[in-house]
Amino acid sequence: YLLVSLISAAYLYLNVLRLLKMLLPKKRWKAFNILQKCSLWKLVNHYAFFASMTKKRYEVLIYASLDGKEWKEYSFLYKAGDPKKPPRQMSPHQPRLDWQMWFASLSAFSKEKWLQNLIVKMVERSKCVMDLLEKDPFEGKMPRFIQLKLFQYSFKSFKERKETGLWWKQQFIKDYTSVLQVGIKQEQQPKKIKKNV
Repeated sequence: YLLVSLISAAYLYLNVLRLLKMLLPKKRWKAFNILQKCSLWKLVNHYAFFASMTKKRYEVLIYASLDGKEWKEYSFLYKAGDPKKPPRQMSPHQPRLDWQMWFASLSAFSKEKWLQNLIVKMVERSKCVMDLLEKDPFEGKMPRFIQLKLFQYSFKSFKERKETGLWWKQQFIKDYTSVLQVGIKQEQQPKKIKKNV
């Protein structure tokens, strides 16, 4: 009984140390050295889907065009996009597509097969896919060009929101894909298309 109690107490102590290390990452306590030494045996870990979270919010936005000049954004129901759009309450509902789009921002387009298939279904005007979006910016017309862009989002302060009416700060990071021309294989895609996004 004593041995079980000691093991339980040691396990609890290590978990408390791990929690403190997560909550206070800049602290350098000597007690944290015990975690280093015990990590070899994997005695404690983060039993959770999100043991560590990203510190910045990245979003992939999908733009399309009928002519390669005028670009429109496909807006989603729940994820950040339009800086004027406030965050929506979604609990207990889990908007799977919007959530997956956040995961896509943490990876490369070439690795996200589901996202490539989503783009194909959007271009094909698949009703079940289009119903997951807030609106169709082309009202049923098939776009000829698609491009995905990566942005970083953060909340505006209350003062900024009051002055500008915007909820989000939106900072362009990079083109997530090149401009893709609908109906043309990747290797035949044009190198550059003039765009005003």
